[in-house]
Amino acid sequence: MSRQTLHKMKCREGLSIMKTKVLALSLGYVMFTYGLSQVFPTHFPLHSEVNAVEELVIPAENKKELEDMQVIDVAENEEFKEVNEPQTPEIKEEVKQETPVAKEEIVEPPKIEEIPPEEIQQEEIVETSPAPPVSVPQEQEKVEVKQTPPPPAPVTPPSPPEVPQVQSWTIFYQEFTIPFKNGGQANGQAIIDSNPYGVASTWGGAEIFSGVDGLSTHFIGHNEGAFTCFVSAKKGEVVQVTDGGGVMYYYTITQITLVDPSGIERGTGKDLFYNIINANEGERIVIQTCIDNIWRLILFCY
Repeated sequence: MSRQTLHKMKCREGLSIMKTKVLALSLGYVMFTYGLSQVFPTHFPLHSEVNAVEELVIPAENKKELEDMQVIDVAENEEFKEVNEPQTPEIKEEVKQETPVAKEEIVEPPKIEEIPPEEIQQEEIVETSPAPPVSVPQEQEKVEVKQTPPPPAPVTPPSPPEVPQVQSWTIFYQEFTIPFKNGGQANGQAIIDSNPYGVASTWGGAEIFSGVDGLSTHFIGHNEGAFTCFVSAKKGEVVQVTDGGGVMYYYTITQITLVDPSGIERGTGKDLFYNIINANEGERIVIQTCIDNIWRLILFCY
């Protein structure tokens, strides 16, 4: 491409830029004057001033250049068309191919079938109608009423504690158990002599022990024999005696003394013989055993 052609193209570009600027200024001024005419219509006539401004927009210095450019544009228009004509159709086709217009598919909404009002009312009636009550047969109700909880398991009462069989005609002292016989003054001495370690006997007072007759009963037994356990007895200790039916009676040792074979108390010289063997001294028992060949141990128990 020659320099002259390049110069022409530059001039043409400058002319187009100049025209654009002039057109922009003209439009801006027209809009400005139109706005003022709306606000102050008497002071700003629109048409006369616009025409005057159009003549003043292009200065005199540039008029000659514009005329030269127009002459150059007309002279070289044919040459410019020859250069640009073969390229324009291809560009237009490419643009057309690049920007195809997509057809919008119109989707029709689904058709809603109209239900007649009579069917709608029937459906509402069916939905709101209450369910019929379920009748329970009378036999079933009777069966349910007859159902009772199972009876509780029988509770076996606890067995009473075993009562030890108490020996009748027996004297209990501490851990010692001494059976006795109701021999009285006639047979008592012979009974204890026949089994010194195994048996005791009544001698004075009531011949047969009762426990409820209100009488005193006098028991005898051998030391180094059945009554050896009473040698160390103390006041306040308990002696238990059973009758013929195994009923047990409790007595407490309240007095301990020593007497000779005649019943004279050692130390005081009192005669206690009648007090020892007398039955009318109230409900009590008297226990007698030998300490040695002279003195006898006497326990008064009430």
